[in-house]
Amino acid sequence: MQNVVQAKDNTTIHFIKLLIVNEQKPTHLIYGGLCWRKNVINKLVKEMSQIGVRTSASFAPKPKYQDHQILYLTDVSCPASNKVLSYASSNELFQFTYRWLILTYTKEQSQLPQLQNSPVLADSDLVVAERNGNQFQMVETAKIGFDMLNATARYIFSYRYGYKVNGNWSGMIADLKENKADIGRMMLFVLFTALMALYAAYSANIVVLLQAPSDSIRNLPQLAAAKITLAANDVDYNHFVFHQNNGTLGTSIRETVFPENGKPKLYNLAEGVERIRKGLFAFHSVAEPVYRQIEATFLESEKCDISIVDFLVTFDSFAPVRKGSPYLELIRVVNKQIRESGIQSAIRLRYLVTKPHCTTKMSSFSSVGLMDMGPILILMLYGVAVSVAIGIGEIIIYNLLTEKTQENFKEADKHHVLNKLVKEMSHIGVRTSASFAPKPKHQDHQILYLTDVSCPASSTVLSYASSKELFQFTYRWLILTSTKEQSQMSQLQNSPVLADSDLVVAERNGNQFQMIEMHRPGGNASMMISLRGYYNGSLVDVRPHRELFRRRRNLMGHTVTMSNIIQDSNTTREHLPEEDRLELQYDSMTKACWSAAKLGFDMLNATTRYIFSYRYGYKVNGKWSGMIADLKENKADIGTNCLIFRDRFDVVTYTDSVASMRMLFIFRQPPLAYVSNVFYLPFSTRVWVTIAVCTVISTITIFLATKWEHLITTKYTQQQLDGSIGDVLLLTMSALTQQGCYIEPTRAPGVYFDGRMMLFVLFTALMALYAAYSANIVVLLQAPSNSIRNLPQLAAAKITLAGNNVDYNHFVFHQNNDTLGISIRERVFPENGKPKLYNLAEGVERIRKGLFAFHSLAEPVYRQIEATFLESEKCDISVVDFLVTFEFFVPVRKGSPYLDLIRVVNKQIRESGIQSAIRLRYLVTKPRCTTKMSSFSSVGLMDMRPALILMLYGVAVSVAIGIGEIITYNLLNRHKKTSSKKQINTIRFK
Repeated sequence: MQNVVQAKDNTTIHFIKLLIVNEQKPTHLIYGGLCWRKNVINKLVKEMSQIGVRTSASFAPKPKYQDHQILYLTDVSCPASNKVLSYASSNELFQFTYRWLILTYTKEQSQLPQLQNSPVLADSDLVVAERNGNQFQMVETAKIGFDMLNATARYIFSYRYGYKVNGNWSGMIADLKENKADIGRMMLFVLFTALMALYAAYSANIVVLLQAPSDSIRNLPQLAAAKITLAANDVDYNHFVFHQNNGTLGTSIRETVFPENGKPKLYNLAEGVERIRKGLFAFHSVAEPVYRQIEATFLESEKCDISIVDFLVTFDSFAPVRKGSPYLELIRVVNKQIRESGIQSAIRLRYLVTKPHCTTKMSSFSSVGLMDMGPILILMLYGVAVSVAIGIGEIIIYNLLTEKTQENFKEADKHHVLNKLVKEMSHIGVRTSASFAPKPKHQDHQILYLTDVSCPASSTVLSYASSKELFQFTYRWLILTSTKEQSQMSQLQNSPVLADSDLVVAERNGNQFQMIEMHRPGGNASMMISLRGYYNGSLVDVRPHRELFRRRRNLMGHTVTMSNIIQDSNTTREHLPEEDRLELQYDSMTKACWSAAKLGFDMLNATTRYIFSYRYGYKVNGKWSGMIADLKENKADIGTNCLIFRDRFDVVTYTDSVASMRMLFIFRQPPLAYVSNVFYLPFSTRVWVTIAVCTVISTITIFLATKWEHLITTKYTQQQLDGSIGDVLLLTMSALTQQGCYIEPTRAPGVYFDGRMMLFVLFTALMALYAAYSANIVVLLQAPSNSIRNLPQLAAAKITLAGNNVDYNHFVFHQNNDTLGISIRERVFPENGKPKLYNLAEGVERIRKGLFAFHSLAEPVYRQIEATFLESEKCDISVVDFLVTFEFFVPVRKGSPYLDLIRVVNKQIRESGIQSAIRLRYLVTKPRCTTKMSSFSSVGLMDMRPALILMLYGVAVSVAIGIGEIITYNLLNRHKKTSSKKQINTIRFK
């Protein structure tokens, strides 16, 4: 064996490398059962890494999407390969999509019995590489029943399994004993031999398994489903973290730890770890203290089955930094440097304890309990029940087989043909199944149903397909027949094979087939038959187009019905069919949808029919109303554009938008004075600060000048500043407010740079500022704001919210159930008041007056605005979407055979530009003002609100100052009088 292993050093590894490169290159090589030297395996790993192939010695399950990228490798010259092959057989690793490379060095090893008995079937990709010197011969192996042995299968029948009665065997066992079935004798011998070896291994393993822990809990769902006690550490964070996971699973675990009507399952650290040691107990805590306690208290064998599950499923704990801290980036960088330098790892090893690992696999002894023997007891009960059932079943089968022996021979021949069909399909990569069980919806277009109408059971298949709507898109059918009469059988003629059905009838004539397609343009129409192709050794396709919708777009005048919505005026009944564009202010969207739909029906050569409904359709008390009810009850095939709601998906399918329409809150932006202080807006904050600083500097300068004048002047007048700060402040405020002041500085003798020059500069500068301020105020008082741009701002604005008094507003306000949607709904539909609903004319008039938001279909409101608003009033029109949905889309009945046809013609209408023309012809877009000139409007009380508030504050401050001065004056007088009396008394005393 050693010589064989040494020979692998170069040639074998080079062979494996070339095989992987030349074949469909896998990305993973998993090796097992190799008795090679360690340096040889290391060389194999190195060579694989150079060509981008990962290697692993673990057979642990990989993600399903990686199966086709895995190549398993083993060497049957190594004793451990037997375990690898057994594991692969038990875990179905020989089936598609796994690939295998098995090495051998003698012909006998490549044919070892274990590989022959493995389930290497038609879909297996297994290569046996047999080495001869420096050469390898590669063979693929697979088996399909008896074909594996190149043997002819022969079968006999028996009416019972076989039991020993009066010393004689009966049934199948007697056939085996009397050499009637050689394969059975061989199988029985192999069975007893294998079971003897298995029993020895089983007895040895059962001793270990009775003491071994399971690996049944690996994630949160398994933990929640396990029959173990859930508890938590009695610390503060556990009172909060259990409320972070609000999913169904998290809620159930929280209710287990914190029961509503019981005591919370909280324990201190020592008690919790002790309960973990006893088993069947899960303890939620910060991991490190628990690990430290486990290291201190658990035996070595008790540490082997410690497992953990993350309840919050979050990242690791991170160091927090105050929001907006100037040290954030510095702390982040030094933390990364600490981690990258290895200091962080050293700190962790110094202070923290990792998850305990057992150093021995030896388990402590424990007696076998009743729970350990549970499977045996259950198996015994099942055995008794199965024995009784088998006894009854054998009696029934014996009676049935006595009557149907000949039929079984015929069925066997049929099974041979079916097996051949399955084999041929597998060669071209097509899976086969005899089950009609529902498949995932995303696989419907990949399914082809096959039946033969010459078989009696085909009637059942066709009936089942009709009842389950399996003839509709996206299913495909191939129906075989031998005579023309069978292809025209009444059951198929009466089946719902409609415009979207892809059904091919293949009529056989000798060794040739003629293929025809069958469908009905409508439910009551005649069956249409068209030639699809021929088969006479090769397939001839004569279809004019491969796309199904192009072959079915001629509906031969079949009637297609559209349900139209009328909500504005009954005159729509007259104008809609005529398409005369009269009274477009009523139901314009319905008329636009009808015009586009009628054009689409003409493209399909369909007869147009229309019905009317007075509401879109909503689900009330489990029943649908309006247009949606028409579609659900098959009264109509297509409807008018409508909103997409989740519950409507059960009834209709949406195709395309043929008329751009939204349901919005429409309003005029509030005046700027309503949302802002317009008296502050003319200047920026920096300008205001600059004015304040300059005013302070001017005040100080004038004060110093007047103080100097007061010192050197001998003559004073009443209009002259006396050098006090109060007079200077009064003069400065008078200049700032452009009001003037009766006192002024005068030029003192010998002073040339006096206060009058400073005062002149101050008045001149403030005059220019006042002119700019006055001009801006005029504009700002008339300007609208842009304060409402989204739904939260609309909800917070102090404007009236209302809706159009039509049926859809009674339903759509209940679709948005978040906090914001509920608050808006309660303003439109107050609990203890009348709903704020208005007709279209009144609602638009209130929009014009301002501070009013009107929820409605946008187009009728836009049309009314165009008719009633002044040009300047259109400039501040704004909209906000309450539902935040897509545009309106055309609904089609669920399962309608015309769905794909309607979808295609709608796209053609849009791409050709016809849809845009229809929109311009019937619909009105959002109004746009053609001039920025605002109309004159008087300044109202609301506009002057900041000035009035300032006046009130001024009056209040003036009164407060006046009262303060009176109090101060009285206190000073009292103090003077007291001082005078004391002086008089002192003089008298002296």
